[in-house]
Amino acid sequence: MESEQADVPWQRVQPISLLFVVIAKLRQWIIPVVVGVFSAREGNLLVISLGILASAVLLAFAITRFITLRFRLAGGELQVRDGIFFKSMRTVPVNRIQNIDLVQNVIHRIFRVAEVRIETASGKEPEAVLRVLSLAEVERLRASVFAQANAPIAGMNESAVGESITNEDGSAVLVVAPVPQLTLEQSERLLLAISLKQLALAGLTSNRGFLLVPIVLGTLYESRGFTRSYRDQFRFGSEDFYIDRLPSGVSTSTIVIWLMAGLIASIALLKLFSFAWFVIRFYDYQLSAIGDDLRIRCGLLTKVSATIPRSRIQFISIHRSWLSRRLGLAAIRIETAGGGGSEHENASQSVGRRWFVPVISESQVVGLIEHMRPGIQWTEAEFDWQPLSLHAGARLQRFGIIATVLLTLVSGFVWQPWGAAIGIVLLPVFIWFARRHAKAMRYVRCGSLIVYRSGLMTRKCSCAFVDKIQTLRLNESPFDRRWKMATLSVDTAAAGPAEHRILVKYLDVDVAQREFVSLKAAVV
Repeated sequence: MESEQADVPWQRVQPISLLFVVIAKLRQWIIPVVVGVFSAREGNLLVISLGILASAVLLAFAITRFITLRFRLAGGELQVRDGIFFKSMRTVPVNRIQNIDLVQNVIHRIFRVAEVRIETASGKEPEAVLRVLSLAEVERLRASVFAQANAPIAGMNESAVGESITNEDGSAVLVVAPVPQLTLEQSERLLLAISLKQLALAGLTSNRGFLLVPIVLGTLYESRGFTRSYRDQFRFGSEDFYIDRLPSGVSTSTIVIWLMAGLIASIALLKLFSFAWFVIRFYDYQLSAIGDDLRIRCGLLTKVSATIPRSRIQFISIHRSWLSRRLGLAAIRIETAGGGGSEHENASQSVGRRWFVPVISESQVVGLIEHMRPGIQWTEAEFDWQPLSLHAGARLQRFGIIATVLLTLVSGFVWQPWGAAIGIVLLPVFIWFARRHAKAMRYVRCGSLIVYRSGLMTRKCSCAFVDKIQTLRLNESPFDRRWKMATLSVDTAAAGPAEHRILVKYLDVDVAQREFVSLKAAVV
């Protein structure tokens, strides 16, 4: 076996991978790079020197990565090695490979190359990342992986499962299951396609445009138009700073009209940015079923292919903002086993985990969720929703009153004497919000599902599967004990991207204990 592997030559990635390694590192260091640019404008030699040193380190890392990275298919394994001082050798059995995903941005497509991600079911990160290969090499790699995965073990047939067989070298092997048969061409069924109109509506209902606000403010602050003298004159709440900037002879009504027009234009610009973000990220979105896997393809500039095995789905969360509910739209996020998000997650991870379905019509939600988990019946409107404690509204209302008092004291101190009126105006708003928030929170046990709904402006309905539950917790804070309440927490093997945990608060303590015992028995 070792002699056969020695005969298989190691292969290199494309030389253009140097460029992509540098770009990938620059994306992680974007904030220091921006700081360095502004420091260079001001002549800060220390920061400039550090920037040059960091650039040299990045280039050295890219060159080292290219020189040392090798891969090959040998002995039924994909082998990847790299490193000079700290050498690394990774092996992935080809019959464990679930998918070979590709990521292509504009530069990838210009050079007809792709970033290749080798995925298995072992965890949240890819087993191997080959940055980058030519499209011809990708096809050869796919064909070789599937050919070796389909190669049968000598002397084995399907009837031999559970029996001992003898290999050519005389060693005995116990066959516990047939070797998975992968095929290069599998039947693919389209489940969902998102139109440009739906992406436009998603941008309208989303607040992604607000990501521009800190960028614009930071740029204005560092620009030459906002001089240091302006910064020195500026004081929080100073009316003179604004009045001195206004043209002379302008009436108050004109100023109000300008402000309203500016506000409307700003909101329109933010919504336009949201629309552009959705189009760039999810253009030509297609969700397909291939065997027992779900595959996503989307992207305008960066084309992404991501695969999610249905068996790994642990958690489903449906998000509906106030405006999307009026338009009959929703978004679906999922969490998978070992699929917690990371700070520097790549495009395929982000699409598959954080933006599983960015926008979908309400009429399509039921069918898609039932396909994701065969055997369940998703009748959200007909669930026998259980309310929280009868005192939950009063508890939240009391919290709102305390927050109003604190806000009144602070605002009255900062903006005397009219600042105190802010708290008085907001008091009925806080009370209304507390009551509506308590009314919106519901939960239900329905067969193999535990479903939790909450949120007022943005409604979230999350579903965990009883057979996927890892831990159960029953918590009682001092405030809970004061109100004779408890919190029921349900955790699966997933973490993070769906942004909605099964954390049922404000339950009567006896109800929480009863649910805890019932779920514990079901899990065991």
